[in-house]
Amino acid sequence: MRLINKLGLGTILAAALMVLAGQSSAQTICTGNIDSLTPSTGGAGTCDRIWGDDADEAFVVVGGPVFVLDTKLTILPGTIVRGQPRTAAYSPSTPLVGFPGVLVITRGAFLDARGTKNDPIILTTAALNDPASTGNTLKLSNGKPAPYTGAAGETFLDDDPANDPLAPLQADGSSAYGLHGGLVINGYAPTNLDDTATGIEGEGIVEGIPVPGVAPAAATYGGNSPHDSSGVLEYFSIRHAGDELEPNKELNGYTLAGVGDGTVLSYVDAYANGDDGFEMFGGTVNLDHVVAAWIGDDSIDTDQGYSGQIQSVLTLSLFFKDDQGGDIGSGGSGDAAGEIDGEDCPECIIGFDGFVLPQPDFLAGNWTAMGNIAAALNGSGVTNPATVANSGNEGIQIDTQATPTIFNTVMLGWTGTSAGPAIEYNSSGRPDICAIVATTTDNGFDAGATVCGTTGDTRVAAGNKYIGGSANFPSVTGQQLLVNENHFFDPNGVASGGRQRLQGSKTDDAGNVGGPAFDPRPLNPADANVSGGIQPQWAGMDSSQTQRGGFPAGTENWTAGWSTISLGGIIAD
Repeated sequence: MRLINKLGLGTILAAALMVLAGQSSAQTICTGNIDSLTPSTGGAGTCDRIWGDDADEAFVVVGGPVFVLDTKLTILPGTIVRGQPRTAAYSPSTPLVGFPGVLVITRGAFLDARGTKNDPIILTTAALNDPASTGNTLKLSNGKPAPYTGAAGETFLDDDPANDPLAPLQADGSSAYGLHGGLVINGYAPTNLDDTATGIEGEGIVEGIPVPGVAPAAATYGGNSPHDSSGVLEYFSIRHAGDELEPNKELNGYTLAGVGDGTVLSYVDAYANGDDGFEMFGGTVNLDHVVAAWIGDDSIDTDQGYSGQIQSVLTLSLFFKDDQGGDIGSGGSGDAAGEIDGEDCPECIIGFDGFVLPQPDFLAGNWTAMGNIAAALNGSGVTNPATVANSGNEGIQIDTQATPTIFNTVMLGWTGTSAGPAIEYNSSGRPDICAIVATTTDNGFDAGATVCGTTGDTRVAAGNKYIGGSANFPSVTGQQLLVNENHFFDPNGVASGGRQRLQGSKTDDAGNVGGPAFDPRPLNPADANVSGGIQPQWAGMDSSQTQRGGFPAGTENWTAGWSTISLGGIIAD
């Protein structure tokens, strides 16, 4: 697997060259934008538009915001791209100083990033180990992880992402997330935003990219092209991203803003990202074969009228410590499997009937959503190790005029109470807004399968079985539905060379690290709790997946061999 080196902002160029000296025979350095008309040049080379094709390139490091403008960027299979961590606290007066590495695909540009099962494309952190410090752990600057720039002989913190991924939680109590900015794609697909941001209805300025500081056109998204294409991503993994510009202005793993359904995201993986794994700001993009694990906030988050489709999903909403060293589950980690918001603007576009436009009625199906609530039972009836339950955790939260159809879903490890409901619906004062949670064996959703909110919260069962139990929900507590099922995975992983590795962090039945690898496929495919779902009839969806959960009986485990949790030994091949 080849690695490549390209650097963004010139403000960090000298430090990066000093840190990375001696790690490759040649380097290609990019400063500025990747532009079809005026490519920038750096001290050691020229920005090219194919990453991973030159034998003399050793690795890619993206420093600061790197924008792909009106052109195509190709990333070849097996390429590892590394984003520099933030090196200075955010200041409105100098918004780009110390800004982390983030790859931004602007409207009209195209990302061709087609990895393979054996050679996935990995976007991870360029944070470095400091061999002179105690424990070889990551140095912190202004409370945020930052690369060490002193002694020679540095190694990457995530030094072997293709074979031995980094654990979410490090030995010094710091969490390995927010270590770069991830990927941002801005498209021309519709949103329900008004004209506040740019003067044009449906347009917004993407969250987490500072304007002013960056030219507004490079951060603008939204339009009137639902079938817009921003690229193809296959077997693509983003890890340790999610830098925070300031509160409520975070980057994610995948930030998909106004992205159209001509864009392909298939076999995509989000791991240990600080805010959300996947956040869709409007748009119509479809995703399939989606994995998200150890996400700081929501595994999947939708806003601003997102109306695409998501099918074949595995989310592990798992606790890890925050940077203040609090107990597992005490904050900053592992919120919801899904936060489904319909609108997110002061004055959204409102239709004649009072609904926001476009209506946020996306589809999500064949979803296996696992939490690790304290004391949830594993397959052998042994309770999870103690955690401090985060009372805000929910399986799937539906809010603010969202009207999704969620079907063939298996919810595991949620308590079914206010501390961890399987599905929570809050109408925000609009009792006429309904969400559909499929419980029937056909598409004739009856009144019992249509869930309307009230002025308060209405917690609803997922038609669809889940581990937990309360007076409000049917329960399969203690019943093992999946192979080697457990709902607790140790975020510390195991120590190796002074670093925490993901390998072996699944617990056994006694709560000891190193248990048998988890397999998300059903233990007994004929069990009524995982069989007998509806047949997806919507165009573009796989109609053969009538099972509940993301894994059809008798098929291969589609997460194996390329996803982070597979490469880290959590998932069985």
